[in-house]
Amino acid sequence: MNAIAVAARQRLWDGSKGLITSAALFPVLILSLGMFFPGLRETPSVAGIQTIPVLLPLFVQFVVGAVWVGFEYRFAANHETPTQALRRDAFVSHFMGYVLGGLVVWSFVGGWLVWAFIVPAIVTIADGFLTGDQAISNAAQKPLMHQSKGG
Repeated sequence: MNAIAVAARQRLWDGSKGLITSAALFPVLILSLGMFFPGLRETPSVAGIQTIPVLLPLFVQFVVGAVWVGFEYRFAANHETPTQALRRDAFVSHFMGYVLGGLVVWSFVGGWLVWAFIVPAIVTIADGFLTGDQAISNAAQKPLMHQSKGG
């Protein structure tokens, strides 16, 4: 069953460069949906995080982001993933981490930082580190895997 799921996911990811890009834009979707919650449009403060209108949507953003990072990690850790797809995914993940991290810094300096920006930026930066690390590790192991199979 796991091999079927991996093969289906691999076919989905390998066949389209646009899918990798759209998967990397998932944190922007989390950010956009977070803007619909009034509590996440407030300026961050220590007292503000203890209120339900802020805490529950932040928790939902975190859980959705963690699930997304898990799928990204499994994609990068899969030894069947082509090296080119790993490089492209790592580049897009790093780029989005820089963009959302820059947005958080820019909005903080400008005085208009809201809660909705924080979790997607953290999740995207974490994804950039994890995906890049796994892409390097996976690409380095591919020649070893082929040598061990070939004898």
